[in-house]
Amino acid sequence: MCSSHVFYSGTSTAMVNWPEPVVKDNVDLNIKAEKLSNINQGDTLEEGTYLIPYRATDSA
Repeated sequence: MCSSHVFYSGTSTAMVNWPEPVVKDNVDLNIKAEKLSNINQGDTLEEGTYLIPYRATDSA
């Protein structure tokens, strides 16, 4: 089994992946999380800290 973390020595970049948020509502079963960032799964980023906000909205 391969590790999901891949690091390359001599570089300050890495390909990023994260678990998508799971949103639940006690009434609306079709609620989804909308990513509000232009950073995407599989992007290669420089070393640092990044915020990747999501918004979940129900139909109410």
